[in-house]
Amino acid sequence: MLLVVGPIALTVFVLAYRRRLSSPATGMGVLFGSLFILWVLMTDAMKMLPQGIFQILLIPALLASILFGLPFVLTAAVLCVHHVFRTADVHEVLRR
Repeated sequence: MLLVVGPIALTVFVLAYRRRLSSPATGMGVLFGSLFILWVLMTDAMKMLPQGIFQILLIPALLASILFGLPFVLTAAVLCVHHVFRTADVHEVLRR
C-alpha cells in the first residue's frame, strides 16, 4: 500500500506547490549549470588543445576562463543554499 500511496501523495504535493517551488528549482539549476560549465572547461577543453605554439597561448586563456567562472560557481552555490533551504517559501505552516 505504501508503494502505491507514497508516490501519489508526493506527486499531489509537488503539483499543489509547484508555483512556490520555482525559486528553489531555479537555484538548483543555476548551481548544476555553472558546475557543468566549469567541468567542461576543466576536462574537455584541456583534451582538445592543439599541440605546439598554440598550446602555450591557449593554456593561459583557458586558466583565465576557469578563474573567471569560479566566482560564478560560488555565487550559484550561495544562491542555491538561500533559495532551496527557505522552507517558508514552500510551506505555509512554516511561516512565522
